[in-house]
Amino acid sequence: MKKIVIIILAFFILVSGCINEGNEIKSKKISPELAEFAAKEYLPKYYSGDYEVLGRIKMYDLGGEVTAYAFIFKKSGFKVNNLEEMKSLVEETEGIPEKYFTRETATVVVSAVNTISPLHRTYTGLPGIFVLEKDIEDFIREEYPEYNKGRIIFLNPFDIVYEASKQSDIDKKPLSSDSLLISTGKIDEPRKVSDLRHDLEERERREEKQLAQMNKETRREFLEMQRNKIQANIDKWNEFEERFQLR
Repeated sequence: MKKIVIIILAFFILVSGCINEGNEIKSKKISPELAEFAAKEYLPKYYSGDYEVLGRIKMYDLGGEVTAYAFIFKKSGFKVNNLEEMKSLVEETEGIPEKYFTRETATVVVSAVNTISPLHRTYTGLPGIFVLEKDIEDFIREEYPEYNKGRIIFLNPFDIVYEASKQSDIDKKPLSSDSLLISTGKIDEPRKVSDLRHDLEERERREEKQLAQMNKETRREFLEMQRNKIQANIDKWNEFEERFQLR
């Protein structure tokens, strides 16, 4: 899993480099309202039935910027009104599988940046970062008392983790090198932010070297392909925005 995470993150870094080199594509943040509209558009393509938005979860990148949203939906008639009530119900429920409420809820994860494909992932049930939040809080308090539970960090659609930080003021700041990343899949095996950044830097250097070794035409075709993919993502977000304004 670690190798997959590094490859995906490095790819995004490489794509970002392509944007900068061409200096013709500018990224922008997606508003929570537009992101919710997109999530509502995607949900019925995957799951039938009447759903209502229960709430959203902001997720950040290593630079401390909002990079994705997880929208939690509930089936109509499910007697929960907001995420706080849902959290209380999760804590009262016995059994890990039951805590995910796969029959009553669904989750849609969408990007918060227009250069990234709008849809990251959909699934029935609650996100692990929501269900296991208290377990992670308890782990940090017991094993790393000098740390505080921080933001939810989006590494890729299948690796969303919690930040554990020694800093109290982390709003709009990059993750500090001594922070930890705690996964819901391996709570007792935290990763160091410094290690992940080092791996990313190594991967980026290798990617840059590969690019530099390409002949001029191959490099041009590669960069053009990446720009086309990014432009397609922007076009899709523009399409959502037009429909959002007309609703």
